[in-house]
Amino acid sequence: LAVAAAHALRDCAEPSGEAALVAALHRVHEGVAIASAEALGRVGDPSSVPALIDCLTGNSLLVQLSCLDALHRLEAQVSLELLEPLLTVRPLRKPMCVPAASASTAR
Repeated sequence: LAVAAAHALRDCAEPSGEAALVAALHRVHEGVAIASAEALGRVGDPSSVPALIDCLTGNSLLVQLSCLDALHRLEAQVSLELLEPLLTVRPLRKPMCVPAASASTAR
């Protein structure tokens, strides 16, 4: 139900629902936090930037990526020290290429 509410607020993009969306960022259910971050990015109110930045640590990777996307939509300035830990997350790093000769001998 909370996910559906966050999606509804996102779809109407009303700034009046921002307080509820910010509160939902800290919900236990990952889907609620993701939907809320997406909605905050769509609403476009820069006052949600601090809450989105707070969610860059201590949350699941999907929540962090949703918050990063929202911050990007809001054209927010985020310090490198906050972004640096996210750059070490394996799915975000470019995989190393293995030369064809090495790949066949590694089997």
